[in-house]
Amino acid sequence: MHQLSSPHRRIRLTDLPTKIQGSGIDRFEFHSCSSDWKLCQPNDLYVAIDQAQGDGHDHVRQAINQGAQAILAERIIPVDVPVFLTSDTREAFGHICHQLCDHPTRSLQSVGVTGTSGKSTVVEMLDTILNSVGKNPLRATRQDWLHVSGQKTLDPITSPQVSVALSDAVAMGKSHVILEMHSEELARRAWSGVQLDVAVLTALKADFRDLHGSFDNYLRASERLLDHLKDTGLVVIDADDPQLRKLLDKLPYPALTYGIKHEAEIMGEVLEESATDQLVMIHAGCDSIPVQLARPGQHFLSNALAATTSALAVGVELLEIQKGLEAYKPAAGILETIPQSRNSAQVYFDQAVFPDRLRATLSTLRKQTSGKLWCLLEVSEKLTSRHRATMGSLLETHAHGAAISIAPNVAEVGFEAIHDVMDGYDNAGRDMVIPQLARAVDWVLAQAGRGDTILVAADASSYSETLAELSRSIAAPFSDENPEAPITLRLDDYRNDY
Repeated sequence: MHQLSSPHRRIRLTDLPTKIQGSGIDRFEFHSCSSDWKLCQPNDLYVAIDQAQGDGHDHVRQAINQGAQAILAERIIPVDVPVFLTSDTREAFGHICHQLCDHPTRSLQSVGVTGTSGKSTVVEMLDTILNSVGKNPLRATRQDWLHVSGQKTLDPITSPQVSVALSDAVAMGKSHVILEMHSEELARRAWSGVQLDVAVLTALKADFRDLHGSFDNYLRASERLLDHLKDTGLVVIDADDPQLRKLLDKLPYPALTYGIKHEAEIMGEVLEESATDQLVMIHAGCDSIPVQLARPGQHFLSNALAATTSALAVGVELLEIQKGLEAYKPAAGILETIPQSRNSAQVYFDQAVFPDRLRATLSTLRKQTSGKLWCLLEVSEKLTSRHRATMGSLLETHAHGAAISIAPNVAEVGFEAIHDVMDGYDNAGRDMVIPQLARAVDWVLAQAGRGDTILVAADASSYSETLAELSRSIAAPFSDENPEAPITLRLDDYRNDY
């Protein structure tokens, strides 16, 4: 969706918060806009945007032929219709879309969440808390986008799509919205025009630096979340993250912090932890309350603290937050226990596709297992070569042994992906390369013994297939005499022979 129209609402460019210049700007009014010349309709304002799909400035004349009555651009273009100039048309386009939709987030209590990992979980936890107190919020995550009127998300999301979905939420009587706002989307201004009551910054790690060119660029993109705050807005920050602690000193907004290791307004303390859950104490000022969380690990507790702090920021009482957190059921593939009877090893599946998540998951399971920790890593297309090398280093450091497989969606570049993982090892011959998922599952299950733990780390897109292979392999015991037994290679052999 790149075109938006509001026939009963005429707006002016002078009403926007962004600076726009041009002759006749005081008199110019419009009720529809487009950033795609192919979708331009008569009387549209065509917004020329330089983006991955191409530079919209190159298609100004085609937009005029489609009926555009004026152009908003970043540089002067000699055409026969009015041309207005601004420094960032992506930013302006978002504000135009939200103005055409009558600024929906002005009527919603809105929370935006960004960070390296845990965004979806924080959004889902906060959604459960707000539902438990009858708020019935609208939520948006990559897996479960703004489901209003049955619409599905586009990839990538666009400003018209966001503004229309939020406008529909207001029309449906929604009072709250919770948004997972990725750094990539913030960088390209997809959320421009959204106004937040609460901006939540979870830990900022280096996992997305390649997406933005550098870690500093990633930090700047993430900090753009603060540009969306209303004048009365509040920032929620992970005090355990060193980058965010630095940000606290220069914030122009009031802030609430949460943490486990560092001093914060909202603190979490682990009382008991098992392989499947944990009992924690959440301290909020003079109040403390015990909460049974559905998953173990500091990473999960940190997400719960982010949701708790956000809920307090929008006026939910601590007792109600306790009920909501204990009612929260993690989505499939979030450190999920996989039943198996071949031996006494405990099997988990987790969407640990980035280094930060894999590090946290391996660390959690290493503390819980009484035996060895084994891992099956399915290399994902989401990983850069630097990510893959880091994943290899983590396997060598935290797991007693591992099998490295290849996700079906990266089969064409499987050799390169495997070599990237190998680059992270000091002792490249320690673990096994088993490209086929079925054989990798068989091998890992065969290695683990009584008291051991197995982590299957794979992308969500592989969840069903991986689960099916686990079920098949568990039902058919592994045998060294079986001619169908897996053919495997040591990493050194893989490097030398391939």
